[in-house]
Amino acid sequence: MKTMLLFQEAANDSLAYPADQIQSINVGANAIVITFLTATGGEDILTLTTDGDEWVGLQKLCQAIAGVNGVTNSGALVVYDKVSGIDVTGITTAVAVA
Repeated sequence: MKTMLLFQEAANDSLAYPADQIQSINVGANAIVITFLTATGGEDILTLTTDGDEWVGLQKLCQAIAGVNGVTNSGALVVYDKVSGIDVTGITTAVAVA
């Protein structure tokens, strides 16, 4: 089974992407940007708005996806859930997709 990455901004605002569809992850001022390949050959760009050290957040995100440092994902990894207060990066404040 593919590992799915789950994101939730609000109770009715959620999405999931297969981890193996990540094309790239970039960091910048106040953002971690994940580019996913889509089934149609295009791409979706997911932005995690951040408030902290993006380098450390990127490391934590990659470790969680890879399942290291005691993180187990058994097919589903909640990367960010604003409703439940879950954030593997430790610095995310919002999520949006374009």
